[in-house]
Amino acid sequence: MLPYLKTVNTETQKVVDSTTGELMEVETKSTEIVTNSREQFVQLYISIESKLQELSPAEEKVFMYCVLHCEIDNIMKISHYDKVQIQQQWDIAPSTVSNALRKLHSLKLCVRISRGVYRVNPTYVWKSNSNDRKLALVHFLKIECPNC
Repeated sequence: MLPYLKTVNTETQKVVDSTTGELMEVETKSTEIVTNSREQFVQLYISIESKLQELSPAEEKVFMYCVLHCEIDNIMKISHYDKVQIQQQWDIAPSTVSNALRKLHSLKLCVRISRGVYRVNPTYVWKSNSNDRKLALVHFLKIECPNC
């Protein structure tokens, strides 16, 4: 698998001559990180810390499964097969997976969009670029989770 280079921050600084007002120079600085793949790149925002403290170890595992397996727009489809995968991977009971999903929903970490379809809250986690996150947040907070 080839490494994935992700630009996480780009800053542009303009230098203007104070006497003439002429644009003298434009500097651009980028911060880049390397991950194993694009799918493994996830941004976690510091505001998630207090929410994670409310989770049991099993609930944390289910949440991390959702984060790592959601699509680029934070949509996660959880089928019976996914629940079985979670159960087998961490040796937890089927009811524990369902209860964990309910807890994640009650904490607004994952919001149920329809039957078996959830969106991982973009306020806390995002898998794409920052510009897409801004648009998704507006949609999420106005339509999918106005009480978040």
